[in-house]
Amino acid sequence: MKTIRIAAAQTPEYRENVEAALTCALHMIRQAEAEGARLLIFPEGFCRAT
Repeated sequence: MKTIRIAAAQTPEYRENVEAALTCALHMIRQAEAEGARLLIFPEGFCRAT
């Protein structure tokens, strides 16, 4: 059986600051990848509502 490491991101809330949200997401992605995660889950509140 193949093992896959899954990570969950605990992020601050970014209201109307897309640039800061993307910077945070990229940092979390790089950190998860460095720690061996193959799948990273972000909270539903991280996305911007339209």
